[in-house]
Amino acid sequence: MKTLIALLLLIGTNCVAQSKHDRIKERLKQIETVIGSWEVEAQYTPRSGEVQKEKGQYDISWALDSTYFHWHGTFTNVATGNTRYFLSLITYDQSENAYIQTYFLGKTTEQLTELGKYDADRRIFTTHLLLTSSDGSIEYLRNDLDLSDPDRLEYLGWAMFDGAEAVNNFTAYMVRRPE
Repeated sequence: MKTLIALLLLIGTNCVAQSKHDRIKERLKQIETVIGSWEVEAQYTPRSGEVQKEKGQYDISWALDSTYFHWHGTFTNVATGNTRYFLSLITYDQSENAYIQTYFLGKTTEQLTELGKYDADRRIFTTHLLLTSSDGSIEYLRNDLDLSDPDRLEYLGWAMFDGAEAVNNFTAYMVRRPE
């Protein structure tokens, strides 16, 4: 009898886990257009207001039993030659009813976690984040990734500092690299 109960619990737990896995994968499939290797041209405007132009690449793949996207980015500043790196993991959190995108920035231990949603009608993946800096200033970030063309994606980012008007501070054009 104990064996039968243990077996039923194991089967039930496995079904729940598989169902949760399937739901996560289903949500990620909505935005799987990002999977692949991309050449990127970007323009970034930090708080100083000095426009920075960068070239780089994104390599994006499925990870962790298809419950995450693994996103590796490399950018080189066109003027200075300085290179920066990041790693990002994207999943879907059912309890938050939102995508979760966490960035790990190279040359630092800094991490940023954004909540996201996907608008299937417009084919736009949007993430947002509220930050409080060490100096007490507040920054709101929002990013829109246009997935309507599977071979050319547009990534637009806005920032709002201390309640001022939001400004477009990041634009990236992603062109799929041939396989």
